[in-house]
Amino acid sequence: MREQGPAESGIPACKGGEAGSSIAAHGCIVGIQPRPDPGPPTPNVRPERFLVIKLADLGDALTVTPALRALRTTFPSARTDVLVTPAGAAVLAGLDSIDRCVLFEKAPFDRLRPTMRPIAAAVALGLKLRRGRYDRVFLLHHLFTAAGRLKYAALLGATGAPWRAGIAEDQPAFLTDVLPDGGYGVRHEADYWLDVVGLVGAANPAPRIEVQIGGEAQARASRLLDASRDGGQRPRIALYPGAGSYSLARRWPADRFAEVARRLVESAGAQIVVVGGRTERELAESICASVGRACRDLAGLTDVKTLAAVLSQCDLFVGNDGGVMHLAVAAAVPTVAVFGPSNDISWGPYGGARWQPGVATRSVVVRADLACAPCMYRGYLPGTRHGCRDRDCLTSVGIDTVLQAAHALLTLT
Repeated sequence: MREQGPAESGIPACKGGEAGSSIAAHGCIVGIQPRPDPGPPTPNVRPERFLVIKLADLGDALTVTPALRALRTTFPSARTDVLVTPAGAAVLAGLDSIDRCVLFEKAPFDRLRPTMRPIAAAVALGLKLRRGRYDRVFLLHHLFTAAGRLKYAALLGATGAPWRAGIAEDQPAFLTDVLPDGGYGVRHEADYWLDVVGLVGAANPAPRIEVQIGGEAQARASRLLDASRDGGQRPRIALYPGAGSYSLARRWPADRFAEVARRLVESAGAQIVVVGGRTERELAESICASVGRACRDLAGLTDVKTLAAVLSQCDLFVGNDGGVMHLAVAAAVPTVAVFGPSNDISWGPYGGARWQPGVATRSVVVRADLACAPCMYRGYLPGTRHGCRDRDCLTSVGIDTVLQAAHALLTLT
């Protein structure tokens, strides 16, 4: 993260004071030129302090990076802190658009009656936020639940900041500046957050999802991949058959991922790398067993930065909606994202488009056009987190369509 240098007063040190006093004491004023009047002293203006609140994990945390870049670009001397969960901090670490991450585990406060131990931690956090002396606070969350409103009202009140902005359906008292919330499926989440920071004039002329990948992470990724693929002639394709822990209903059937992988090996000579978390190991193992020697299983073997480095060394990503998909976009990998019950307008690959032949974007969404989909996060409601029993929105996505999109994006690399 960007280290903030010490404040400078802008007033030069007085190096001639002692000599002037000696001359005056001896009355020797002949030949001495009077010093120009320096005028009033330059005030020691403290740079503005911003606090961005985004209590989210991998994918949602990445959606705020265009807004963070807008703040840094427009206000380069301002201090920008981000209130995040530990998982959010892990993916945002190293960005030069952030000065400091302030950690807060929000899960115990997602219900209206948290236990006493989390309340004690919240009080300590409140005191810490007040000491931050923030001038402006940007709340990058929807306010659709009662628990959420109480939580964020307490947090913003604790900061003591005179200016507090966010999005809402109405005019909550804990926000001084409000943008109308159009609900889910109206625009991408990242664009909502860009508009919130835009209230102070912050702008990002070329917004994109960002992640910082260091040399150590790249070296670890190269060791995991063996960094050899016949002189680079064979495309390396990352496959993500999982969807994270939030909703397993987002998973396209595993046997279809396996078939896509086999056919990419046959038609493009691809090397397949299956990625995912520790809880997705069994899923990854089953796909690699089906694909054979051309498949490498890295599920559960990477931290978030090493995973980003692995993805950056691939020519294509094919996977479900989830945080790993957003990480692939941040790593600048052409991405084919399969969507079913979740909302691709709000959480699709940022800067991408719905797949159709001839689409030239580096990221595409493949989904079935059903009236009932999406059923998660639609309008002002969270919807059905686990989808329906049949999940026609996913089973209607054909293998051939995903393969067409994959081959099209491989030609862009």
